[in-house]
Amino acid sequence: MRAFLARLIQPSREARRLRQENGQLGRELANLRLELVLVRRRMTLMEQPRDACGRFQAKTGAETDMVRAR
Repeated sequence: MRAFLARLIQPSREARRLRQENGQLGRELANLRLELVLVRRRMTLMEQPRDACGRFQAKTGAETDMVRAR
């Protein structure tokens, strides 16, 4: 009887462990996606033209259209 009960309980423990692991992987994936978004934004900012003082320069209309086309 004990062996039978142990076999019934074991799958639920395994399922609980897998759910926890899946949740952890989901959180890690969300963090990596957020990090990727932040890196892309940082790269976009680094590509912006700047003047001698390091301030962003205004884009011309043609440059703005090119960025939108991407």
